[in-house]
Amino acid sequence: MRFSSQEIKEQKFKKKMRGLDPEEVDVFVHMVADDFDEFEKENKTLKNKIKDYKLEIEALQRSEKNLKATLEEMKKNTPTLEAVEKEGREILLSAKQKAKEIKDTAMNEAVALEKEINKIRTLKDRLQKGAINAGGGP
Repeated sequence: MRFSSQEIKEQKFKKKMRGLDPEEVDVFVHMVADDFDEFEKENKTLKNKIKDYKLEIEALQRSEKNLKATLEEMKKNTPTLEAVEKEGREILLSAKQKAKEIKDTAMNEAVALEKEINKIRTLKDRLQKGAINAGGGP
């Protein structure tokens, strides 16, 4: 059975001869009732704090869960160092192959141009010799 401070203060006792001093009992009962009142207020305050802390804990647990999920998602979507190194090696190899192809093409074109230049020089020499032989001189 729960008592309120008011019920404690209003509690009446039977009087007997040679009993306790009624005033002293009354003062003590009022002191107990006042303490009881303070305990009830403190209890209510503590219960409210507990309720607030529970809500805060629940919010923090939700945040933690969201952060963990985000971290896991980032781990899935973030390449590993090995994967990045492999991709870098593949890009470098591809670039080297492309550079070799470009160099080979340039060399082939240079050889073809050199041949063309030699043909033109030969043709020029023939034309000059033909002009000299025809009596015109250089």
